[in-house]
Amino acid sequence: MFMLHRRLPAAAVTLIAVLALVGCEPPPQVVRSPDSTWEAVTLTDDTTDAGTDTYLLAGDAEVTTVTASLANHGGNTRIGFVARTDPTVDHGACVTVAGSTNDFRQEGVLVRWTGTRGVTVTKGVWAGVNTVANVHTWDLTAPADQRFTQIAQFPLTGLGWPKATAVPLPWRICASVSGPTLTFKVWPLAMAEPADGDPCCTGTVTVPWVEAGRAGWYAGHLQPGHTLVYRDLATTVTG
Repeated sequence: MFMLHRRLPAAAVTLIAVLALVGCEPPPQVVRSPDSTWEAVTLTDDTTDAGTDTYLLAGDAEVTTVTASLANHGGNTRIGFVARTDPTVDHGACVTVAGSTNDFRQEGVLVRWTGTRGVTVTKGVWAGVNTVANVHTWDLTAPADQRFTQIAQFPLTGLGWPKATAVPLPWRICASVSGPTLTFKVWPLAMAEPADGDPCCTGTVTVPWVEAGRAGWYAGHLQPGHTLVYRDLATTVTG
C-alpha cells in the first residue's frame, strides 16, 4: 500500500457537477475533473447543516482516483461511476484497487446500472471487518433510508478471513451478470488468480431483476482528504 498526497487541486475544489436523479433529495453532488471519462452518480450523500460532502473523480481506464474533499464532514458518501457505453443485460467489470490513504474505505464494482437501479459487489467495512465481500441492490427511487439492500455476504479466506483486517493491496475485483446470476472474484495480486468457483475468493448469487444497464465501479466511506486509487478499469459484454 502506498501513500498519496492528500491535498485537492484548487481547480478541482471549484468544479462541481450536479447530477439530478429521480428520487434524490437534496440533489447529489459529484466533483468531477475535466479529464474524467466516466459518468458518475451519488448513491448516498453525507449531508450536514454545513452542506453536502463531495468526492473528486478523476482519470480514465488506466488510472482513476476518487478523493474526498478536505471540506467534507463525514464518511458515508458512496458513489458509482460507469463507462459511457450502450446498456446491456449481460456484462461485467474489473478493477485493480491499487492503493489508498486510509484503510477505512470501501471499494467495489457496479453492474446493471440503469440510472436509478443497480447491483454492487464491495469490500466489507461494517465493524471493521474487511475480509468479506457484500452484494447489494440499489434503487434510488426508494426513500433515502431504503436505497440499498444487502442480498449476500461471502467471507473470503483469500482476503484473510477469519481475521478482520484484510491482506494488503493491490487487489483485483471482477463481477459479471448473466441473466439472474451474478458471479464475482476478488483476490490480492500477491497470489495467483484463483480458479472460477474457488471459495477462497469467489461467490455467486441470484439478483432480483434482469434488465439492461451499464457496468462500472463503486467507491465509498472515504474520510475527508483521503484518496482511493483504481487501475486497469475494464468492462466487458458477456451476452
